[in-house]
Amino acid sequence: MFNKNQLTYGLALGILFPLAGLAFFFILDLIWQQTMPEGQALPLRERTMALLCICLNIIPFQAFNKRKVLQSIRGVVSATVILAFLWILLFFKDLMV
Repeated sequence: MFNKNQLTYGLALGILFPLAGLAFFFILDLIWQQTMPEGQALPLRERTMALLCICLNIIPFQAFNKRKVLQSIRGVVSATVILAFLWILLFFKDLMV
């Protein structure tokens, strides 16, 4: 799975891993709300969940690094930087409080 040495392949995986993680956290949050008697939300803020999802890019990065496919690593790093800038833009107001 991690053998292709293409920038677009790395970009795709660099975006898919955080999206899959975000979907997982939202499903976990729904399950959490249904099992809690008061309907409390998951004790993680939305910005923390988003940051953890961005950090999931460590998985494909390490896999590509182990196989020495540099173009795919560049794709994952590019996707990570883009997602980090989006995270800052979305949560800038909360960070400056």
